[in-house]
Amino acid sequence: MSAGNVLIRSCRSDDMKHVIKIASTYFLDIADVGYGDCAVSETGDGRITGFAALVYDRFPEIHTVAVAPSYRGRGTGRKLVNYLISKIPAGHRYIYTRTTSAGFFLKMGFVMMEQSEKTNLWDDCLECKFSDTCRQKVLRYTLDGDDGC
Repeated sequence: MSAGNVLIRSCRSDDMKHVIKIASTYFLDIADVGYGDCAVSETGDGRITGFAALVYDRFPEIHTVAVAPSYRGRGTGRKLVNYLISKIPAGHRYIYTRTTSAGFFLKMGFVMMEQSEKTNLWDDCLECKFSDTCRQKVLRYTLDGDDGC
């Protein structure tokens, strides 16, 4: 089954049990993510196969992208991220993400930023005791398509 055979839609409250199960597969922390922040991928028979979360603080951030292991490599993650990007209201120029999967986002047109930008963008990075050894990369996507970094 390709990603073309899945429906990408807004998450509903009853989807969260599936979202939590997929997130736990990858040990992802989604405690601060609500169903209103998420999009899900769903097969024709109603199976939730992945999710992505977009959160807002000072800017839009792709918080999490996760696809069930047996559905990976089919373009579902890309479709989820594109869906979230399409939902960002006018007036925002950039979307940011912190990730250990930089290659995925680079293929989608995000650009790598200096690691020092993490503490400028996220207060929790400024306060983190692991900031010197953190493996998360910072990436930015320009909504108008012209990223002059």
